[in-house]
Amino acid sequence: MHNKKLLPRAISIIVITLLVCTVLPGQSNAQDNADASLNMTELWNADYSKGEFTHGIFGDFNGDSTADFMAIYTNESVGYQEFDKSYLILFDGQDASILWEKEFTDNVTVLYFGDLVDKEGGQDVLVVLFELEEVPVQNTNSTYNRTIHSTARVNGSNGDIIWTNGETIPLQSEHVQIGNEEKILMAGYGEYSSTESGLYVLNPDSGIIQFTGIQFSPYFYSFVIDKLPNGDEIIAVYGDRAVEAYSIDDWSLIWEYDFFDNEIYHGEGWSGLMGGEGTVGFQARKGDITLAMVVLDSSSGDELFVTDLTDTEIFSPSIFRTGQFNGDGYMDYLSLGYTNYINTTLCAINGRDGSIIWKQDIPFDVFGNQASTLKIIDMNADGNDDIFLILDSNVLSLSGSTGETLWETSLPHEPDIILTGDLDDSESPNIVYAHNDTIYMMYLDIPDASDQAQAISIGIIVVLAMVSIIALVIIRNKRKAPPSQ
Repeated sequence: MHNKKLLPRAISIIVITLLVCTVLPGQSNAQDNADASLNMTELWNADYSKGEFTHGIFGDFNGDSTADFMAIYTNESVGYQEFDKSYLILFDGQDASILWEKEFTDNVTVLYFGDLVDKEGGQDVLVVLFELEEVPVQNTNSTYNRTIHSTARVNGSNGDIIWTNGETIPLQSEHVQIGNEEKILMAGYGEYSSTESGLYVLNPDSGIIQFTGIQFSPYFYSFVIDKLPNGDEIIAVYGDRAVEAYSIDDWSLIWEYDFFDNEIYHGEGWSGLMGGEGTVGFQARKGDITLAMVVLDSSSGDELFVTDLTDTEIFSPSIFRTGQFNGDGYMDYLSLGYTNYINTTLCAINGRDGSIIWKQDIPFDVFGNQASTLKIIDMNADGNDDIFLILDSNVLSLSGSTGETLWETSLPHEPDIILTGDLDDSESPNIVYAHNDTIYMMYLDIPDASDQAQAISIGIIVVLAMVSIIALVIIRNKRKAPPSQ
């Protein structure tokens, strides 16, 4: 009788222990996410009184295999009549010491950063320059200022200009490998006064344009590179009259999706062209649909689906991204825009059939806000991408699966401008923001899958230990029990 009572009790203890060890790690991880503000720490801050921080980028500029932070400062807003100095500053990502400083004079201002350019022993970066040139007016004693935009490659090691190309006004740039050669792809305007725009291929060492065959008139917005099922790569380009796909090997036209033929009346070009994994997508007004998301087959240009976003009440999409949100293996889409001058709406769209996965309203205004940023990253270690979003001083993460808020916190100051990056290749982002004349580098420590896996492993060890102890007790009691009568 004694053994018959002991065995059910032992089984109950094992079951309870298994439940505790399985559930608690998940609860602990969720609690950590909910209390993310407790894990936000300031890595460093840097004062710089020569100007206003306007843009920044992370990169391994000094070749020590750690990320540093390069910043643009101007001591006056860019204007068309008067120009003041601008500066490029490289801060050490670990301690905020200034590694080098580059001053721009002679009516030249650095506007913003382009793409990083890899090199042996570190990285360089492309920048867009804005220059005023004084031009005399014929038959008068007066002059006027002509604006000149150009692209420059900046040496990440010391800030020196390697080359400047004044033939393009770049909108998008990307450092790519084409065959066995490295190239810079750049979407932009041919000249400031030109109505022609297109895609340019530059030599990364010299900045010389090697190809100008893809031309649009009058506007060119963006491009995306995708790999087809047969292994060939294409580049899809987005203008105001069509989306076209070209072979990246010989630049021959593969297909064209003409807007007039497909009732596209207004493309939301500034939210960009997204794509990958065999599809390309964009947002536009199509037929009677005020706002639609159109997804095309990368191989043929055929419509895979059109999603009506009218019911989301987004009337001005400003951010368009991709990610895997629902675990079905297909690349999904995320549209963000404002519904009025108070609220912002996010909408996740299934990349397999165009159905809306979820829609979420947040009470913050993103329109025209420099202090905003969005990053797609798996924040809760469930295997699906999530949305990491900063609007003003509000820092929050939304579940990519449901749109629900995983956690929310606030920055210590109201930022003037904000960026995110990664200093250590982890899933926990670094937050860089400017407040008055100070840059703050914050670290947001979000537990990842390894934390949960470690907790589960410990739980399994505890369970095995408990089972072993219970088994020993059963054997011992069995030996001590009197023989049955």
